[in-house]
Amino acid sequence: MNEKWDTNDSFSYKRMYKRHPSIWKFVNSFIKDENITSVLDVGCGMHQLYQFSGDWAGIDVNPKIQKDKIIKADFLKYSFDRKFDMVLIMGVVEHYLCEHLKQFIEKSLEVNPKYVLIGLFGGIKEKGHRRKTIVGRHRVYSLTEYGKDTFENIFKELGIKDFQIKELSKKDVVIIVRRK
Repeated sequence: MNEKWDTNDSFSYKRMYKRHPSIWKFVNSFIKDENITSVLDVGCGMHQLYQFSGDWAGIDVNPKIQKDKIIKADFLKYSFDRKFDMVLIMGVVEHYLCEHLKQFIEKSLEVNPKYVLIGLFGGIKEKGHRRKTIVGRHRVYSLTEYGKDTFENIFKELGIKDFQIKELSKKDVVIIVRRK
């Protein structure tokens, strides 16, 4: 497979890649088509998601991460001293309460990217948002299901006019914010 993603780093990534191939294929194509040379990967996990040949920086709040290249910090509280072509946020915003979504998007814009890509691994509703509890094999956790209107309203408040919500499959959604 001639992809920029390395699927050999961890079992969890292989599983995520298998469950959401349309998102990763879209991101690869987007990076190539838009000539992206630098990426800030928010919620990057163990750096297993991104094997990018350009300038890559990852940030994750998980204190158990032991990789040197990853900034171990809360994205919303961290100050960046550089700019990136793209901010990549895959499967992260669902873990935040709706009240924090606007703050999360504002923070993404601070590094002055040309693009922000937000990936939702659970689909998107037409309207509203709700918090739901998931009982997994190894843990119980909560996720927020967002509606298209939630993103549209936040983008309007922030003056963002150039965005697109792409439903790649029933569960895989990419939201593209373009900045001039």
